[in-house]
Amino acid sequence: MMRCSLWGSIHCAGAFDATPIVDTSLKAFRAMIDVNTITCFLCSREAVRKMRATGDPLGGRIVNVGSKPAHVPAGGTIAYSAAKAAVHALTLNLSEELAAERIWVNAVVPSTMDTPANRKAMPKADFEKWAKLSEVAATIAFLASPQNAVTRGALVPVYGRS
Repeated sequence: MMRCSLWGSIHCAGAFDATPIVDTSLKAFRAMIDVNTITCFLCSREAVRKMRATGDPLGGRIVNVGSKPAHVPAGGTIAYSAAKAAVHALTLNLSEELAAERIWVNAVVPSTMDTPANRKAMPKADFEKWAKLSEVAATIAFLASPQNAVTRGALVPVYGRS
């Protein structure tokens, strides 16, 4: 039987919603929780199971993707912000739970990222201020790497100039 080991697990599934609370349905709120929080929980749980099964004394790395509006209120993003705040809480709590096993858990916390979808949605914005995907990816790659020998429990802002 072939044994598959896991060193790093990056959880970047998510969706965005910008709806004021009075216009946010319970269905839409639950959808944000399902896509942003539940996927993070399930991926983290399975990553921990796999990392523990390998018995690697160096542990492993988990990197989640949070969001700036969960830290810095943006208004009109109640469902999205609540779901990402739960991702932040999951990250911080897992970091403490897994520290003794050297499984470091962190999250990147991007602001608006420079993607084609965001450019289309906000055509008058200053795209140069937004974090580039490659810059966010570089931060994730470091946090998920063996070179990250000490950083855990961090919610790392990757805001660019926005």
